[in-house]
Amino acid sequence: MKIHNEPLSMQKQQDDQAASGGDRPNRLPTDAAKEFQMMGHLVLTAASQKRAAQIFNLLSMIAVVLMPAFPILLIWGAASIMVYAASAHHPNPVVRQYIRFAGYRFYGLAGSLLVLLTFSNELKKFLGGALHMWLAVWILSFLIVVPLGLRDVWRASRENWQDMALEAI
Repeated sequence: MKIHNEPLSMQKQQDDQAASGGDRPNRLPTDAAKEFQMMGHLVLTAASQKRAAQIFNLLSMIAVVLMPAFPILLIWGAASIMVYAASAHHPNPVVRQYIRFAGYRFYGLAGSLLVLLTFSNELKKFLGGALHMWLAVWILSFLIVVPLGLRDVWRASRENWQDMALEAI
């Protein structure tokens, strides 16, 4: 897909740049987005971009909070690959940034758990039993994913999202 901005009059371009801060390329004002859509182009709405930036964090947090229900974490581990792959090539670089860091946290945690639980017998002895070991693993997982995930969801909700026009191929 190719990202385009519709040619606007010079005054309209200056007004739009002043309104949006001018530092975000490939954004269209609402009226231009509607015209672009009529000309056979696709428009990514601001709401869909915000949702794409938040979805991986939200689902990772749900999976970690419900980690004691073990199949939930496994199901999200498999489904997260699809969500990550679909969002990692999003046309908006800001969305890609949110997805990338959420992926670093979740997949880093998954890899760390794999290494840590390889030594679960020794860990059970060290922590005083299986219940204490699983509680420690869950608390550690919670502290890695949830606070930073909440921060990113909050930051994405406060981000200045604007519609983007894409050329339909």
